[in-house]
Amino acid sequence: MNADWWVAYNTSMDMSGDWYSYVYPTGWKQGIIPCLQSGLFQVPSIEVLNMAIPAGDYTFYFGIDGSPDGSLSNPLWFDCVNVSVR
Repeated sequence: MNADWWVAYNTSMDMSGDWYSYVYPTGWKQGIIPCLQSGLFQVPSIEVLNMAIPAGDYTFYFGIDGSPDGSLSNPLWFDCVNVSVR
């Protein structure tokens, strides 16, 4: 089964945009963009963030939806983690 895979973060800081997405294999881009469209499989560890980010509060999301159409679709399964950089 193919799906849209999502890796994104949100911040409420005064930046040029408040949503950024990891797009495989090119890296981080502004907006909500799917990471990739692929079949469902076990994901090995992959480093998606290896850079300094400004101090502030961030929420990082990882999600999968079952409609490989390039937009957030239901059902959407996701998890998130809050990160504070001081």
